Amino acid sequence: MKSIASSEVRKRARREDAGYAETPADLGLFADTVSDGRAGIEDTICRKEHDAEFHAWLCEQFEDDETMLVLLGMFEGLSGEELCSQTGVTKGQLATIRRRIRRKINEFEGRRGS
Repeated sequence: MKSIASSEVRKRARREDAGYAETPADLGLFADTVSDGRAGIEDTICRKEHDAEFHAWLCEQFEDDETMLVLLGMFEGLSGEELCSQTGVTKGQLATIRRRIRRKINEFEGRRGS
């Protein structure tokens, strides 16, 4: 499975280098693109607004400071090691917090899908 996944990652990187845009069939979901394969400005703005609303909703789901700090670090794209050093949590605590966050996201997606 790891080999298949690695091959898929390399294939997508080659396509991006060649200037191909992945189609919705490639992604298995709806992709908003303009004819040249790049996301339109309206799509980018809508996506940023949606992300901001989702981040706000997710932050409302947790009250403890550690989880909030981890969430904010994740939004900034920090790695696991960076999250541990910035927030002062251990790797075990970080794993627990991430599972808690993932459960909330899955709960949200489950309600959205039904």
